[in-house]
Amino acid sequence: MTSNVLTIGELIQPLDKGQITIPIKFRKILGISRQTVLNVFLKDRSIIMTPVEIKPQQKTNVYLRDYTKKEISAFLKEDELSKSLKNKIQKIISQ
Repeated sequence: MTSNVLTIGELIQPLDKGQITIPIKFRKILGISRQTVLNVFLKDRSIIMTPVEIKPQQKTNVYLRDYTKKEISAFLKEDELSKSLKNKIQKIISQ
């Protein structure tokens, strides 16, 4: 016969915004600090939180280059607004 008795660990209550405090003894056992990232998911009617280690991906095949002054000037010219559009924007802003 299966028992429906709930195992009691630490009883906590969520704050107004749903935040909970993980008991300090759990944090110490699991090595959870302020910088620890937790994977949180639902399983049946339980919330499961597991500490995870995030390792930055090494970027490969990254191609960076320096732009010439001429190229930068061309980019800026492409982004320039026409005089009529500038005037329309100025009218809207000054209202």
